[in-house]
Amino acid sequence: MLGKKGIASSQSIVEIHQHGSPVFVYGKMTPQKAVKAVKRHILNGTSALDWLIGLTEGGA
Repeated sequence: MLGKKGIASSQSIVEIHQHGSPVFVYGKMTPQKAVKAVKRHILNGTSALDWLIGLTEGGA
């Protein structure tokens, strides 16, 4: 169970999965921030470091 110091304190989250890349997890998202994060990450090829809360393996 995760508490205040876990990922629960970062809700709502957005995960961006791309083939061959780690999964980027962004936290404390609003609908507007989610759109900006996706645009930065997918269209511009840069991560939104100010909202990044984690990276995990993925992208198989």
